[in-house]
Amino acid sequence: MRDRISGHGYNPASFEIVPPAFIQEPIESGVRLVATPDGCEGQVWRAGHLAMTRWWKAAPTAQEWSLFRRGAGQLGTEGAPAAPSVSETMWLERPWTSSESGSDVLAQFFSNRVAMVWASAAALIPCVFLVAQWMTYAIAGQAVERSIVAIEETSQTVRQKRSAALSALDRVEDFQSLKRYPAQIEIVSAAHDILRRFPVTLSNWDYDDGELQFGLESDEDMDARIFISAFEDADLFRQVSASTRGDRLLLRMNVLPLSGGAV
Repeated sequence: MRDRISGHGYNPASFEIVPPAFIQEPIESGVRLVATPDGCEGQVWRAGHLAMTRWWKAAPTAQEWSLFRRGAGQLGTEGAPAAPSVSETMWLERPWTSSESGSDVLAQFFSNRVAMVWASAAALIPCVFLVAQWMTYAIAGQAVERSIVAIEETSQTVRQKRSAALSALDRVEDFQSLKRYPAQIEIVSAAHDILRRFPVTLSNWDYDDGELQFGLESDEDMDARIFISAFEDADLFRQVSASTRGDRLLLRMNVLPLSGGAV
């Protein structure tokens, strides 16, 4: 970038090099795909701050755009939309991340030759003192401004992480509220505690959202009434029934939902 600036006859020291996103017209909140000098860039804005960006050499595919929005937490229940068309934005004269500082004004002053001649002609001691004091304040003000920008960027990262953590917690709580029945490992364990009293083996296991069916095999005769009574006495199973299929005894039953689960 410095070579390109010098190639146009300017002094690189009088320029500040910033990302293109810093001199594009910002938005308050939302997602957009904008053109850059050498490609296009997806941007996520939250409360006037640029929260996340992704650069592509060419316009992203629908899958790439969906992954970008999903990573930014912007993909809702509406599904994966197609990537929007690349839009042009208004270019600002200075970065939106900072305001005009004293050093910028000073650079403009020194670039004006007429002003330099008059300033040199009137270079008296009081004026030199005042100019030096003004420069000190300008440099100090610029340092303070940069510190403020750094603090804002640092705190923005913290706020984003906190927001992401709270969002993840909300999703976990939503999933837990949808949990109607015990985990299947708990159901298997409860059934095993009952069946281990009998000389039987499981031939199959089929469970679907509170409805359980499994088959039993044994070298001895199996009385369906005994197994129905054993499972009905358990706290987890209700509406137990039995049937035979060949040498197997098929048991069907309902699993009771959790007391705090959604109905």
